[in-house]
Amino acid sequence: MIPFLHLGPVTIPTFGLMVATGLLVAAYVLQAEIADPSLLISRFGFAWFGGFIGGFIALVFLARHYRIPVLEFMDLCSPAAAVGYAIGRIGCLLSGDGDYGISTKLPWGMSFPNGVVPTTERVHPTPIYEFLIWILIAVILWQAGQKALNGEAAGKLFSYYLILTGVARFLMEFIRINPRSFFGMSNAQAASLVSIVLGIALLLRTKSAVPASAKET
Repeated sequence: MIPFLHLGPVTIPTFGLMVATGLLVAAYVLQAEIADPSLLISRFGFAWFGGFIGGFIALVFLARHYRIPVLEFMDLCSPAAAVGYAIGRIGCLLSGDGDYGISTKLPWGMSFPNGVVPTTERVHPTPIYEFLIWILIAVILWQAGQKALNGEAAGKLFSYYLILTGVARFLMEFIRINPRSFFGMSNAQAASLVSIVLGIALLLRTKSAVPASAKET
């Protein structure tokens, strides 16, 4: 495990480094400057849902600044957000910050004896799982985005993002070590359900909306 990089007197947390890298890659995918290098100075990362809310608010401000309809902008950002999250999870793996899963006897189980939250048990490397799943989600969203260029109602791609990431995180929590709170669920699972419900509601709204191309005809 490599929780920190020591470059002379400078100590850089690998989680913060990977989060910033994820944002930079997301910015490249989006073709916009949305990355904040100041994340490098943070020793630990941020919770998934809190990060989502913070990112959502930032994107709303960006959309208003550039005078782009908010839902259209969220559609544009969805594949990039999935890629950024995936790369951020590599930071969790490098730092061993406790985002790993429960113990396992599977051959790809890993231990994190030198992690920020150390364990000598072989556990599910959930950051790797999430990296692969979120990259898959990004590919799905990218392909769906190509089809959405045909004049579909704004917000459809974002609704897919909310649903897919919500389902993925909800299921992932069953092998994570997070404490349970709401009706036996973890906080992340409860937040995931909110994401799924919002995504379904938005998807139903987009299906009932009239696409711009239909209005023109």
